[in-house]
Amino acid sequence: MRSKIVPFVLVLCLLFSGLVNIILYRQVTRLYRELQMVRLDPTSARSFAAENLQRQPPQAGKARVILLGDSRIAYWDPLPCVPNCQLLNRGVSGETTAQTILRLDRDIIRLRPSVVVIQVGINDLKTIGVFPKRKDEITETCQKNLRTIVKQTTEHNTHVVVLTIFSPGTVGLLYRLIWSDGIREAVEKTNAMIRGLGGPRVTVVNCDPILSVGKTLKPEYARDTFHLNSAGYQAINNSIVPILEKLLQNYDLAEN
Repeated sequence: MRSKIVPFVLVLCLLFSGLVNIILYRQVTRLYRELQMVRLDPTSARSFAAENLQRQPPQAGKARVILLGDSRIAYWDPLPCVPNCQLLNRGVSGETTAQTILRLDRDIIRLRPSVVVIQVGINDLKTIGVFPKRKDEITETCQKNLRTIVKQTTEHNTHVVVLTIFSPGTVGLLYRLIWSDGIREAVEKTNAMIRGLGGPRVTVVNCDPILSVGKTLKPEYARDTFHLNSAGYQAINNSIVPILEKLLQNYDLAEN
């Protein structure tokens, strides 16, 4: 009996090993392609080039609202529904705060929005898993860049709605090899900084009470470790739509 079980177990182990290798190969290949794309086009100029050329000033009676950030913006679905609003999504998957700064003028300022909603920073902070000794440097640079994004955007007669960085969810198998609890600590520290940015032309939305339990994204809102599902986006919409409606209600479109 044992002589029959051993070969069977060995075959299962080989099949499992082969499956894991295929998954890892695809993951490495995808990451390599993304790296090369960043080298070729660090500001993702091709993403919105044609669309930006077609964007004239908003129609009379409509305010332009732009969603700005990384994949958490790019994957936003359903989008917030705001009356008398032209909503543009300018989210770029994998983008860091430094890359966001590089495209601010092209994708935001030149489009003359009334309001910009910002969610960016997780791609900076998750690199702490790869460079744990640089945790403080990475966190401080992320915070500095976020302040720069807000400052440069508000200088052009635009109101900014800054969302605190969504907390990571349960760590998936593929991320465990490059995971550090310092990521959650950095998110918490950076969000404390973001909450202090509120003031003239800046509204801060604290997403933690909406999406998280402790330092972790609620499972019912998690698409994966770093992204929201549609229920998570709807929960955020429920909070920011009233804010956008209030901001735009008496907004003087002639100023823009």
